[in-house]
Amino acid sequence: MSQTTVMAMRYARALAEHSNAIGQFAAVRDDLLLLRDLLDPDSGDFHAPELLDFLSSPVIPPEKKNEVMGRICEGAGIGPVVREFLRVLIGRRHCRILLHVMRAYDDAARKVTGEYTVRVEAARPLTEEQRRRIAEALEKAMKTKVNLLTGVAGRLMAGMRLRIGSRMLDSTARGKLHRLRDTLQQTK
Repeated sequence: MSQTTVMAMRYARALAEHSNAIGQFAAVRDDLLLLRDLLDPDSGDFHAPELLDFLSSPVIPPEKKNEVMGRICEGAGIGPVVREFLRVLIGRRHCRILLHVMRAYDDAARKVTGEYTVRVEAARPLTEEQRRRIAEALEKAMKTKVNLLTGVAGRLMAGMRLRIGSRMLDSTARGKLHRLRDTLQQTK
């Protein structure tokens, strides 16, 4: 396991334990998902790659990073626990591992609460019946409690994408076409 992964897991576990201890677990999880949409290229429609470059730059002083992230967090409605966590990462110059921490948070949170958070992005809003059936199937397959978060991704044509911790299951039309293309290229 790389040093980055170990460090990210430690930060994620500390954040999960702290947020659970102060009764802010759900709020922190939601804030991290919102922040992840901005930073993670595999996440939502609002990916801003230049923001991660900005945070990781050794040339930009921590005060400037804190100022910019403070305004972004305020505008996005991100709460004080995640804001303080960002200040710690910025102050210790560990922003380069921020995406790793956010990806490791789901696994750390599961160890603290005993449940997985599964994020489902679909081409259209899911009905309550669809949400219930997806949650039941996941709980049966994973043999644990599942907290299902759903959203609509405008860039999807059909199907859905599930993110469980750092794993992604892609049953979108685009994903199926990419897998078909890869299979056809391998047979050449």
